[in-house]
Amino acid sequence: MRKVTSRPIRWLVNPHWHGDHTHGNAVYRRAFPGLEIVGARPNAHFISLNQARFPRSVLADSSQLRRQLANHERLLARGADSAGKPLTEAERRLLAGVIEEERVWLREFAAVEVAAPSVLFGGVHRIDLGGTTVELRDWGRANSPAE
Repeated sequence: MRKVTSRPIRWLVNPHWHGDHTHGNAVYRRAFPGLEIVGARPNAHFISLNQARFPRSVLADSSQLRRQLANHERLLARGADSAGKPLTEAERRLLAGVIEEERVWLREFAAVEVAAPSVLFGGVHRIDLGGTTVELRDWGRANSPAE
């Protein structure tokens, strides 16, 4: 059996500005003191903006998620689908699970904190992982802005 040694996590890389890559930044930063969040310089503004703006839009009273949750809660309370057909027990359980998942999403979005990259680079950036070097490259415009 191979011995596994754990090293403190020091680097988190944001490959681009989308929330599925950045909305957990603050959670990781709290969990791993000294963590450096690395991102391409042109993305920094978009990351900060998206971390602040998108959760607010999801949490707004008029958001699609809140409207969808309210509709699902009405259907479950009524015990019938939108056509008036009674829900089976399996459909009730499924709908209750969907409602709980939507509530979890709202709680998670409410907890998102802005944590922009602390290390910005243009072109190429190298990270030493204790004997292994990882090279990050900003390949230019694609899913994100570029310099």
